[in-house]
Amino acid sequence: MYIHPESAKFRSDGTQVLKDKVVGVVDHDRFRIRLHLNPVNQSRVAAVALAEHSTPVLYQSSNISGFAMSNVRIAYETFQKTAPGAQAALLAMGKSTEESGLDKSIVELAKLRVSQINNCAFCLQIHLNVSRRLGVPQDKLDLVATWHEAGIFSEKECAALAWAETLTRLADRSVPDAAYDAVRKHFSADEVIALSVAIANINAWNRLGAAFRFAPPIPKRAAESKAA
Repeated sequence: MYIHPESAKFRSDGTQVLKDKVVGVVDHDRFRIRLHLNPVNQSRVAAVALAEHSTPVLYQSSNISGFAMSNVRIAYETFQKTAPGAQAALLAMGKSTEESGLDKSIVELAKLRVSQINNCAFCLQIHLNVSRRLGVPQDKLDLVATWHEAGIFSEKECAALAWAETLTRLADRSVPDAAYDAVRKHFSADEVIALSVAIANINAWNRLGAAFRFAPPIPKRAAESKAA
């Protein structure tokens, strides 16, 4: 959608604020975004569209960018051949959680949420596939991004998702005692270790998948339906 340049601003804490000033739909391939920082008041930026005509800016909810993340940079098979030790270590890390006895459905929900936060299509599709094979209800898969408000997740699932978000969003912050106490109400110390290893593991995979844009393993029937 289009958003006027004066509508895209940042508060001093870095949180983006947008006024409701939608004026149209845009062809993503025709626009690129440039951010201009006000040197006097660095809490505000103005987004300016670069296009054939004078138009308001394109705003994408995930981030402000004019380039679609659709092209594979390095194939998963290439990563596998080039860094077999790293791949083996990551797979072994995931295996340790599987062998812990922790509820696999809860682990998958946590991995889905982390992959959403980190914008990794490869990992998100993998764990959607795994979750469906495990029989995780579709409504939970649909609403895991808004689990706080959904009202369909158990207290234990909510505790795992909250812990996953806490361990994923660590930039410039520590893990508070309250977050640890909250997850320990529903998981033993051994379970918290297994869950935390799974969260650390998926964060590592996300950074590789997002960096190299591994192709998401879309199930064959879904891919055929899209092509049709």
